[in-house]
Amino acid sequence: YFTTWVIAHPWRQPYKGLFYALALVYLVLGISREIWQKSIADQLMLILFVFVITFCLTVTLKNINSIANKTARTSAISIMIVSASMLPAILLALMFPSLKPLLFGIYFLALSITIMTFLFMEFVRLGRSEVVKNKELVLEDLQEYHITEREFAVIRLIGQGLTNKEIASQLGISANTVNNHVANIYGKTQVRSRIDLLNLLKQSW
Repeated sequence: YFTTWVIAHPWRQPYKGLFYALALVYLVLGISREIWQKSIADQLMLILFVFVITFCLTVTLKNINSIANKTARTSAISIMIVSASMLPAILLALMFPSLKPLLFGIYFLALSITIMTFLFMEFVRLGRSEVVKNKELVLEDLQEYHITEREFAVIRLIGQGLTNKEIASQLGISANTVNNHVANIYGKTQVRSRIDLLNLLKQSW
């Protein structure tokens, strides 16, 4: 959930309703288990837990390459590894119920460490961005993406908040040409929107 909702936020919107529904079902099952002490509720919670882990792993794996933030991508991979290792642990917990507290404790400890590491690295990155926020972006900063001079000119104008039509007018080219440049930029930088592109530019300073 953390991976898909917080780190991999560009594609979280389609699943927003599903996440809320799953959270509500899990809450109801948890309350039912505590009130009526029904083992069936515990089993259903475990099944739901496995489904959520599998679902999040699938979504993250499918979109992992589109996470522009390197820290976020590394954290997402780490969470995927930790969560994937939890699936066989759940099977062990089903066969040996006495091991469940230990196995779940280890899992959530590892997950918490991964999340806290991600948050720490993000705070460090934000601190660095404050230091370099006044630095002017140059073409060499985007060398790894093989951005052309014309594409760089488009990027700078995007950074100034101009629309594609305004960029076309500024550069003396057609709007279709600007659209093509923007599409090429998105493809080279593996982003999906202007917001993602601007975030990537901040990281490139």
